[in-house]
Amino acid sequence: MLGANDDQLKQHYSFLSNSLKNAQNGVEVNLANKAFVNKDFAIKDAYLKSISDSYKAEAQNLDFGNAAKAAETMNEFVKTITKDKIREIVKSDDVTPDSALFLINALYLKADWEEEFEKMSTFDENFHVKEGVTKQIPFMNDHGVSRDYASNDQVQVLSLKYKDNAYRFNIFLPKEKFGLEKFVKGVTAQEVQELLKNVKSTVILNLRIPKMKLEREEKLIDLLKKVGINDVFTSAADLSEIADEKLKVTEAVHKAIIEVDEKGTTAAASTMMRVESESMRISPNPIDFCADHPFLFALTYNNHPIFIGVFND
Repeated sequence: MLGANDDQLKQHYSFLSNSLKNAQNGVEVNLANKAFVNKDFAIKDAYLKSISDSYKAEAQNLDFGNAAKAAETMNEFVKTITKDKIREIVKSDDVTPDSALFLINALYLKADWEEEFEKMSTFDENFHVKEGVTKQIPFMNDHGVSRDYASNDQVQVLSLKYKDNAYRFNIFLPKEKFGLEKFVKGVTAQEVQELLKNVKSTVILNLRIPKMKLEREEKLIDLLKKVGINDVFTSAADLSEIADEKLKVTEAVHKAIIEVDEKGTTAAASTMMRVESESMRISPNPIDFCADHPFLFALTYNNHPIFIGVFND
């Protein structure tokens, strides 16, 4: 939501998270937020009320002097929400006496395809990783089927429905075999939304997409700095709504896993932010859609992205 203010973002997140929790018909969603607070840190009651109202986030006091136990407690929360898909988001070394609190978000999603792929139609075939490099991986296949599809000069878009049609798995496949980087750098959020809005039932003569399992852990601070978010990581940070002490964010980590197979999709993600106290320290013609080269994918709820990633094996 580019251009949105803090209140609008909170309202949007609250609406989206409540909607996700109401998943039905073959879709299961677990979503939770929690603040783990150093028992020696004086956090403002107004902040606790704010995160409870906006994010349904609970708070729990921990003894950060026992780093191993504190990390175990936080990781157990993530394991429970993600059904053991993500087992660790906080290391004991992350917990220091200067740590004021950890803000942790966890999400689990399991969704069944509206129309499953036949396991007997899954075969190992070549995936073109980069110029001159191919790799044999399992592909799910179907033929002569109607699926939601759109395209423009740069990409083909396949939008696969889950049993709850509000959820979709969208593949953005560049028409230029190794044009993914060019597409990602040039495309805008508005163009992506326009493509998703324009999908319509189209005959796909040959449909081939990878069966995949992706895991990734990303340190977020450098990425956030690249998009202009800087002050919160420095002494210039204004986190006075949390506490009277001078605070800054000193760590931010995102971990995600997504599995796509013949039956559907299982995905899990968790984000951790450590806050420290400085004072403490339809086409008329059949279409082929063969995702045999790098592509962008997005798992969406009513066109709102929940998971976004790149498959380049």
